[in-house]
Amino acid sequence: MPNPTAWMGSAGFQEEPDGALCPAVGQTVNEGQGHVAKVTPVEFMRQVRAETAKVTWPTRRETVMTAVMVVIMTTLLALFFLGVDSAFDAIVKALLKLAQ
Repeated sequence: MPNPTAWMGSAGFQEEPDGALCPAVGQTVNEGQGHVAKVTPVEFMRQVRAETAKVTWPTRRETVMTAVMVVIMTTLLALFFLGVDSAFDAIVKALLKLAQ
């Protein structure tokens, strides 16, 4: 329940009577935080298996295509950064040569 005496700060927060800043949704810091349900390890594994069955797994072709794209992009970026690094190396060497 919103505090009728709270004022709205410039950052969109309400100041509670105890001085704590809370998001301006009418909740205190601890409000709305329920307890986590405790389950047995067997029940947990059953839930994991049920959630895993809902996953749409990629096909072998999709996995291979993705891996190939990662290798290609990694190679292109490596070549790009090699070029940038070589350019900076040449610039620094030229500047140091002028300083002598």
